[in-house]
Order: sequence, then structure tokens, then C-alpha cells
Amino acid sequence: MIRFLFKGDVVSLHNERADITVLDWLRLKARQTGTKEGCASGDCGACSVVVVRLSDLDGRTSSLNEPQNPQSKNSQNNTQNNTQESSQNNPPNKYSNRLIYESVNSCITFAGALQGAQLITVEQLATDDQLHPVQQAMVDEHGAQCGFCTPGFILSLFALYHCPQAQAYARAKNTQALHQRAEQFLGGNLCRCTGYAPILRAAIKAMRQGVATNFDDGFSQNTKSTVEQLQQLKLKLPMQPGFLYPANLRQLSDMRITYPNAHMLAGGTDLALEVTQRLNDIDTLLYIKSVPEMMVVKQTDSHLVLGAAVSVTRCLQIVSDFIPGSHELLHRFGSEQVRNQATIGGNIINASPVGDLPPLLQALGAVLELQRADTIRQMPIDSFYISYKATLLQEGEFLKSISIPRSASHFAAYKISKRYDDDISAVCAVFNLSLSNGIVTDARIAYGGMAAIP
Repeated sequence: MIRFLFKGDVVSLHNERADITVLDWLRLKARQTGTKEGCASGDCGACSVVVVRLSDLDGRTSSLNEPQNPQSKNSQNNTQNNTQESSQNNPPNKYSNRLIYESVNSCITFAGALQGAQLITVEQLATDDQLHPVQQAMVDEHGAQCGFCTPGFILSLFALYHCPQAQAYARAKNTQALHQRAEQFLGGNLCRCTGYAPILRAAIKAMRQGVATNFDDGFSQNTKSTVEQLQQLKLKLPMQPGFLYPANLRQLSDMRITYPNAHMLAGGTDLALEVTQRLNDIDTLLYIKSVPEMMVVKQTDSHLVLGAAVSVTRCLQIVSDFIPGSHELLHRFGSEQVRNQATIGGNIINASPVGDLPPLLQALGAVLELQRADTIRQMPIDSFYISYKATLLQEGEFLKSISIPRSASHFAAYKISKRYDDDISAVCAVFNLSLSNGIVTDARIAYGGMAAIP
């Protein structure tokens, strides 16, 4: 069974289909209809919910997914000093760094992926007759009209409210950084009648007011018990027919051979469209984010190794620091909700000619580590794609990790899309040049959106 926390209780899914989405479970099974369905493809954010996980499930702390401070280096130092002082005046809950609050699109998240996590929806935010601070800020700033998109905006704001770096910016009164972080968290939510100005004002107001209460709410007050409950849930692996949940690399390798027709699931931001858009049934899912070896992030002086199931959010800052110049492209990968779910391996395996990561990795000369049973082979990503949506991946084989060499050369990445945030590339171009005395000695240039393959 799949077990997760919802409204303070442990929910067990026994006989649900493997391909039921969180949105369908909420609206059709739990009858919690505050979460709306808009596009059914993860583009509008009306279905946004928040998923809370233990940070040690994938070996990270809540600081690893923080983007760069948009201020100058000196401003960063000043902000860090101000943040340290503010943290001393308002010490955070000692359990708070054990939990990570992330917004996701429930329409393209399979319910099985909630195993060992807490699901938070708009119905849970208010206590008795008192609105949550982000809800009250939306009321005060007139951030809603028709109300259809409002639950999704509220949950994105709620995730912002529990973001450690956003809290630090608010404490340090770093208005520019806080505003940019708010825009980042709201980039996957569309509003067709109110406009974004009052919603952004609500975001800033909620964060500023949160400083006075140390961002205290009913959820932070229950952090200790939530951590304990989630720790208990992760001790028991699910036994759900159709939803395979390997605990280690050996089990994953065996299941990949035993269940050749199972769809491998990491974030599911593309796979779920088979269900929501193409109306296909998926009988068996093989979930790979439960495998610690697939969640590895390892950095050396010369290489950065990322497990195939590492989310874009998690690797965003790490890759940005390792490869200066990649920051903007990574920040424009989908929306906050999509980045929280989507994985670096999934974007490679999907073999879309407009995927953002393959051109980046091609220009960097990345190498893929592929595994089938006990056999492991390495392949330059340059050689992996053979035609539209076709790769050299063999039957029973899976992508284990990606090795990225450090680039000491001149590097730049560009993306053109119809919409700045949360859109696929019309053209993606990545340039990796080595110069000696002003002369180009080596060049790796990769494009997406120009042909059937990157």
C-alpha cells in the first residue's frame, strides 16, 4: 500500500490504479475539491499542492536548492551577515531543516509518489475561523476575482512562506531578492483576471509580516510530530500492485528486467501526460526516486556526477556553481512546480528535441552511465540520440547517472521561448569555447529545437 500524511492522518491506498494522479485522488476519492483542474498538463498551476518530505530522504538539506542571490557579491555578504543576525534574534525551529516544502502540480503527479510524504491542500491552511497569513494577505491585497486559480496561487505562496532562503531575505529586508524569489515561486501559476501585481504584493506582505512571528503557523508548530510520523512511514516500503518501489539499485535492476513493460517513473512531468492528455492507461510504474543510488550528487575537482533521479530544483544551484553561465537556462526550466518534480535523467531519456538539458549537457561533453542487470556502460551524450524520440537505450537498461566535466572555458547558454517562464524552447543554444591568447582552440556548440534531435 501507499502511505502518506494528509490532514494529520496516515492515508493508505490499497487498490488504487498505479496511474491515478494526486488531483484525481483528491477530487474523486477524497472529495477535496478546493484543488482545481485547469490544463491537466502542469502549465497553469491551478492544481498546485504542497508536498512535504524529510530532507534526508535524498541526502540533502533545505539549503541545497537555493538559487544564487541576485545581488552583487558585496551585497551577498551583507545579506548573509544580516541573515545571521536575524536568525540569532529569531532562531528557527530545530526540526525545520528536516522538512522540505515543495509545490507540485497535482494533475501530473502520480499518487504513488506521495509515499512517505505529507500532502497539503488549500483546505488545510486556515485554522478555525482564522486564515493562514498568505490567505489573509491575498484578501488584504485583493489578489482574487473569479477565484479559480486562487487555490493554486495560495499553495505556491504557502511554499514560499516555508522557504528558508525567502525567510532569510525577508528578515534581512532584502526587497529585491525577496521579490525575485516570489516571482520564481509564482512563475508556474496563471491568472486571467486579477493580474499579478496584487498577488505579488500579497506575497511580499505575507513574508514581511512573517518575520514578526518567525513564520509561525500550524504546520511549523507541528514540525516535530510531522518529522516523527514521516520517519515511521519511511520504515515500511509500499506493497502496491502496479506500483513498484525498489529500495536499492539491485532491486531496481532486477525489476527492470522482470517487468520490461513497466514505465519508469521519476518526476512524471512528461509521463503523466500519457494519462491526462492522451488518455492512455499505465498498468505498472517503476518508481526510481526511492533508490538512494539514483539520487547521488557527487562533486570532484574535475567532474560533477548527478544521479538520474535528482530533481532539477535540487541540482539547480549545484550545476550553476559548477558551470558558471548555466544559471539562467536552468532557472527557466519549466516552473517551480515542474522543477521540483522533473529530473535531469528524465529530461535526457525523453529525447525531446526541445528539451532544455540535452543541449547543455552536449556542449559540456557529459557522459551517461547506463546499466542493465550487472552490466554498466558509459556513453557520451553526443552519441545517445539517433532520431526523433529515439535513443540507443537497450531493453532492460536504464540511465543511472550523468557525469559532467568542469568547464574552465568561455560558456554561455541561451533560450528563446514564446513565454519567458514555464515554456519549452523555441530555440536553445549553448556555447562552450576554449580560448588561448584570444584565439578559439576548441568549441562545442549545441542546439535544441533545430532538428529531430538535439
